[in-house]
Amino acid sequence: MDPDTIITALRKNAILVVLHLVLGAILGLAYGLLTPAVYTSTATARVGVEQSSGSQSAASIQTYISSIMPTLVEIGTSEATLNQVSDATGLSPNELRNSISLSTKTETIIIEVSATHTDPAQAQSIAEAEMAALDSAARDISKTGQDSDLTLTLATLNSPTLPTDPSSLSSLKTSMIGALAGLAVGTGMALLLYKRSGSESQDEEAEPPVILGHTAARDS
Repeated sequence: MDPDTIITALRKNAILVVLHLVLGAILGLAYGLLTPAVYTSTATARVGVEQSSGSQSAASIQTYISSIMPTLVEIGTSEATLNQVSDATGLSPNELRNSISLSTKTETIIIEVSATHTDPAQAQSIAEAEMAALDSAARDISKTGQDSDLTLTLATLNSPTLPTDPSSLSSLKTSMIGALAGLAVGTGMALLLYKRSGSESQDEEAEPPVILGHTAARDS
């Protein structure tokens, strides 16, 4: 569909498009106002080791840490770890499962922890409890691993932050998103109606005329 056709369709159905835009903006604003603001506390830690015998080379230690990183990230949101964080924060494991996320960049020994909550202080408390639980989990992995003389540890690089600004979308942004969605829906409906009206016009033009004289002659 060429731009001229789109512009014509929008002009003929301008009221419909505007109504959808306004409705989308109102719904987006309502969603933003009714949804509680969410705050995110972040922290980073470096995974290291404590060696009891000194028999391991630096290369083998690095290889060991790199191999254990995916497991450590996965354990960070396991049931056992969430229960430990739950005991420290008083929040349910199900709520914590939706609040805590862990990530690590490829081929690094840095773990990033983020915790969300509607209360900034609570978000920070969750991140602190997760860091402690993760350190405990790392040490437990070492006890069950093949390299018994290596003990995994977590060294905090950036302590859990106390967020001051919400990480969730503001009501203004949700209103703008709603307006854009309404505009898209309104535009789609305008084009559909314009195309349908054009098809009906073509059908009317293609319909053969009825000549009454010929019809009457055949009847007689």
